[in-house]
Amino acid sequence: MGSGKLYRAADYWKEFKEVIEVENIDDYVQGEIFTAPVDLVNGNTIPMTFKVIDAGRKYVTVGDRECASILTTASGGLIIPDTINGYTVTEINWNAFKDCNELTSIYVPKTVKSIGYDSFRGCSNVISMVVDDENTVFDSRNDCNAIIGKSSKTLIAGCQTTVIPNDVVKIGDHAFYGQTSLTSINVPSSVKSLGSGAFYDCHNLETVELQNGLTTIGSCSFQNCVNLVTVNIPCSVNKIEDYAFLNCGSLTSISIPESVTSIGGYAFYKCGNLTSVVVRVSEPLPIISNVFTNRTNATLYVQRGRKTAYLTANFWNEFKMVTEIGDVNSDGMISVTDAVAIINIILGKDGSNTLKISADLNNDGTVTVSDAVNLINSVLNDSSYSKENVMFKNE
Repeated sequence: MGSGKLYRAADYWKEFKEVIEVENIDDYVQGEIFTAPVDLVNGNTIPMTFKVIDAGRKYVTVGDRECASILTTASGGLIIPDTINGYTVTEINWNAFKDCNELTSIYVPKTVKSIGYDSFRGCSNVISMVVDDENTVFDSRNDCNAIIGKSSKTLIAGCQTTVIPNDVVKIGDHAFYGQTSLTSINVPSSVKSLGSGAFYDCHNLETVELQNGLTTIGSCSFQNCVNLVTVNIPCSVNKIEDYAFLNCGSLTSISIPESVTSIGGYAFYKCGNLTSVVVRVSEPLPIISNVFTNRTNATLYVQRGRKTAYLTANFWNEFKMVTEIGDVNSDGMISVTDAVAIINIILGKDGSNTLKISADLNNDGTVTVSDAVNLINSVLNDSSYSKENVMFKNE
């Protein structure tokens, strides 16, 4: 130590951009990238890239996006070390483990205080994510197999076995990006928003359960979930953002609750099999032409008395057919005969999906006697319909 002053004054040496003094000449300098062996659960080691982010305090980040890494060939369980070559591992760089699809488990040490964007994107075979119990920033509470920010209560990264805890309030951006082994997920009522690309490229995701409490379905949330067959949009949602369900080619029907106030561009773009769209919003929402690209082959179901409004609204009026919820027999009127049709559905005499959509008046996902009662009460309270027409006669 102390030689820095001499070099800064010496010819040519002083022309270096910066002169840094280190206690040991073998110490790494700020920004230096190095490779060191890291243990796997199976006892093997792999070379891992590190970058010095604070030479004075000897802090390093795992992975560096600026240099190539052979981590994509790593297999088995990965143990991220808390120290390496005398330096403390405090960060996991963004894209650090991207597409390491042979990894099966990930352990995050107590020293990590920052995890970058897309750090575990595409790690599709991971079945275990564990954060050290002494970590003050992140945890994997309740053995949930996910990484969660303690203060934000945001799920940052998940895997195919993740069980989302009941106190998480947000699914973070790209949290499940590329988790192609994920087939179903239940999002608890504590979750208020799905971040951008939350389930992007989850190609084998078939079923999603969203609960009341969710308010925002973020942009690209389910983009390219090509096998997604079932998703319920709860009555608490008010925003469906751009590209939310883009290229969900297996979706055949969707129900948009009356709470929704906006639907973003391309929200249901390239949903080629989407043939039934239920909209319980009274006034047609402003949309652009690319929201429902299959609309000319689809039936639009709207609230009773709102058919005319949708038939005169841009792009909504381009659906193949617009019918009112409750017009079960599609005769253009809502009458007691529709209640009979509902009873036939309940009795199993007719179970077509089209009829079930129109018969679910209370929007609970099932067709029951309460739907028939709801419809009859609606008809009886309609001054334009003669109550004599709903009286049953004893033969």
